[in-house]
Amino acid sequence: VCYTAKDNSVYAICREIPKGELILTAPKPTANVSVNILGVNKPLKWKHENGNFIIELPDSIAVEIPSSHACVFKLCGVE
Repeated sequence: VCYTAKDNSVYAICREIPKGELILTAPKPTANVSVNILGVNKPLKWKHENGNFIIELPDSIAVEIPSSHACVFKLCGVE
């Protein structure tokens, strides 16, 4: 995973489409986090466990991702 940031958002760039969940060791979530995949108009569920930021990916989301090679997660409300 590679990261970039703009304004108040962090973007996690994945070179493969993750299955089930994406586990990130950074950034740190705050109380007002929203997560989505660029090109997919659905918020994703997430949790913070043992210092990891875990994004839950339903099986149905894979067909909605605009690329089959990579995807970008937009993380708002993180540090």
